[in-house]
Amino acid sequence: PATYISSFKDTTNSVIHGYIITRVSFSEEREGPRSNTRITKWVIRGYYSLGSAGATEETFQGIIDNIATAFSLDPTLSGTVISVENFSLDNFDAGMWGDVLCHFAETSLITQEQINY
Repeated sequence: PATYISSFKDTTNSVIHGYIITRVSFSEEREGPRSNTRITKWVIRGYYSLGSAGATEETFQGIIDNIATAFSLDPTLSGTVISVENFSLDNFDAGMWGDVLCHFAETSLITQEQINY
């Protein structure tokens, strides 16, 4: 576990800052004989070291806002999907991740993509 967590550590300041992206569900709608639209729900879990010396909650909340803005500015993910929709912050809390006290954010979004067979 220590090696896994260390892969999320910024080597310049030892701050834990990382994300785990998981596809939690998808469905397909038939569009043609060899074509479907796939609608996928993604969950993005983010971790950021909690510290009393700085405004770590404010910093991490700002990072989450920046992620939301990035999806708004590139709603097709550079043409890899038809659309990105419903980005939301579903949970923001603090807790232990391994042996490190961290802020935890869980966000989700929906993508639509064209699948050709």
